[in-house]
Amino acid sequence: MVTIPTRSDIPRYTQVVELDSTSYKIKLDFNTRTDSWVFSILTLEDVAILVGQRLTANWDVFKGHSHLAALPPGKLILQDTTGGDADPTATSLGSQHKLIYITEAEVTAAS
Repeated sequence: MVTIPTRSDIPRYTQVVELDSTSYKIKLDFNTRTDSWVFSILTLEDVAILVGQRLTANWDVFKGHSHLAALPPGKLILQDTTGGDADPTATSLGSQHKLIYITEAEVTAAS
């Protein structure tokens, strides 16, 4: 399991992360119109894999997108650390809400 570092002090940023031995770019944008964080994942060459996915508490961001072969093989969960199911606010990403990647090996072992 990998906790992806996130921040809420700026409303839009890109970072490189390694998931299951492959590096990706992730973009996080806070959408003030919908009051929600939006997630995108790209290759290092800026080829979009999944774009504009709203982050919802305790939900696998990759669920329903298994047809996208370039996605990392594990699961990506936005965890509400309070044990609740509140969606992230402009200021809760990185504190109350953690972005957790469950590796392919961990997913297989749990099956």
